[in-house]
Amino acid sequence: MLRMGVLAAVTAGLCVAAPDGGRAETSSDYSWSLTAPKYESLASRIAPPKGFYRDPVQPGSFAHWLRYLPLKAGGTRVRYHNGGLKFNQLVHYAVVDIDVGKRNLQQCADAVIRLRSEFLYAKGMLDEIAYNFTSGDRVAFSRWSQGWRPRVRGA
Repeated sequence: MLRMGVLAAVTAGLCVAAPDGGRAETSSDYSWSLTAPKYESLASRIAPPKGFYRDPVQPGSFAHWLRYLPLKAGGTRVRYHNGGLKFNQLVHYAVVDIDVGKRNLQQCADAVIRLRSEFLYAKGMLDEIAYNFTSGDRVAFSRWSQGWRPRVRGA
């Protein structure tokens, strides 16, 4: 049998994970407001492909948290930040129930950075939320939340 990595599965839009015998995350483990009428997770909706299995993960870990991301109802169409429909609706299987805001701020790696930050925030691990700008300068959430913002000079 083959095994499938969680992060690769999330970023490739394939099978993410299923219950591993540990405690499932609950909707309260996700700090944003859910819009779906019933909480359904990636783990409960998406089975691994035939011939694949999922590695057990530690309950409370980021991998475990990803497995139980809340989904919008089956058949939900993908929309852009401005409400417009994505042209090709055949390239996704499920839509995570998370607000992306009204501005075009989350693309590619931004989505994974957002998920990791949401996990750390939900777990109360605020001191671990820190990222590097493209300049290499590191900024911590604690500084950002106090109003600190970078100023770009030149290129």
